[in-house]
Amino acid sequence: EMRQCREKNARSKISSRRFERALQTRLEGFLKVCDAIEDCHRRGIVHCDLKPENIMLGQNGVVYVMDWGIACPVGTQRTGHVDGTPAYMAPELFQEGVTNPLSDIFALGMILNEIVTLRKHVSGANSQEIIAKIRTGQYEPSTPENPRIRISSALSAIIEKACAPRPA
Repeated sequence: EMRQCREKNARSKISSRRFERALQTRLEGFLKVCDAIEDCHRRGIVHCDLKPENIMLGQNGVVYVMDWGIACPVGTQRTGHVDGTPAYMAPELFQEGVTNPLSDIFALGMILNEIVTLRKHVSGANSQEIIAKIRTGQYEPSTPENPRIRISSALSAIIEKACAPRPA
């Protein structure tokens, strides 16, 4: 879905009004993902691999969170065995290796940035470069490629808080 949005945005000049309508739809789906993850956190489970590729949109606005293969209970020690997709992994996972809901919230923030800007929040030539940037909070700006499109300050603040290099 995100790939399709990026491609569509790149092919045509989308007006800010049209962008906002499409963004509204994406945000409604994102809220459903947040509800699902919140439910899992209440049950003591951390997904550990949230990323756009693991979110599927079905008919009638149904949202599926996929790939629970590395999900684990809160507090699981994963030092030396950190699985996941580096561009969506919280900095503390690389240092402490202990899973908690905040690591999923970090991934949700990275996804939200992608939903809003239609580009990744962090990029690099390889996993090591991406991990280094995440550890130090060196993200791409939370602005759409199209300069005519503005993101609300409230939405930007949510992204910044969720993607903060330090969970506190």
